[in-house]
Amino acid sequence: MYCKNCSKEISEKSYVCPSCGVLTGNQDVTEKSDCSRTGYILLGLFLWPVGAHNWYAGYYGRATAQLCIMLFFFWLIVPIFIVSFWVIIDLIITTTDGKGRKFL
Repeated sequence: MYCKNCSKEISEKSYVCPSCGVLTGNQDVTEKSDCSRTGYILLGLFLWPVGAHNWYAGYYGRATAQLCIMLFFFWLIVPIFIVSFWVIIDLIITTTDGKGRKFL
């Protein structure tokens, strides 16, 4: 196998090129988020009208949409059901933060 950066021959099991120090791509490097899944779920359960769980995880677009829907249409019943259904789906499906890193 050859290094993609410096084109020198390296071992198949090598994680880093000994010549240039670049990662070879043979490893499963997964970066963990600073956010915990438990915190995400608790914020979603208790502060769902303002989208606090999405602010916490870094999904600012979702959080802003939920907050705006609740601020401008809180007096209607239908948006409350829409946002609550949206939060339930968020809590079930979301396993990564806004940067794509897995929750702790």
